[in-house]
Amino acid sequence: MIPSNINDIDFKPHTVFKGGIAASVEVGRYIVSIISGGQDGGIGGAYGRIVEDFTADGVDYSKSTFEVGIVDKDSREFVTHKLFPGYCGGDEVAPRLSAKEVMGMIDELNTRVVVQAQKHLSGLK
Repeated sequence: MIPSNINDIDFKPHTVFKGGIAASVEVGRYIVSIISGGQDGGIGGAYGRIVEDFTADGVDYSKSTFEVGIVDKDSREFVTHKLFPGYCGGDEVAPRLSAKEVMGMIDELNTRVVVQAQKHLSGLK
């Protein structure tokens, strides 16, 4: 299921960047990796910053920034820079995206997947 906003995504602690968060969303043949915050042994971390607001419904990440990497499930290669070159600046991931930009990428990717499926199905007739 495609999340409707950033808070619908099930973030877990990042396994490498201490203090960071990570999640993935499947969209057709793609895996969208979304991470933010943390450090690796005091060096680096994700291209994003966690800003948590606590509400009655849980944690609100809408003011955070995120790093997004999109992987093709078949080839296991990053394709973020091919699908969304304007966001990547020559890198394989898209850095420092707002929650709105992350959700926009997921929505656009989902639309592309649906359109591609419709084209395939119409070709079978």
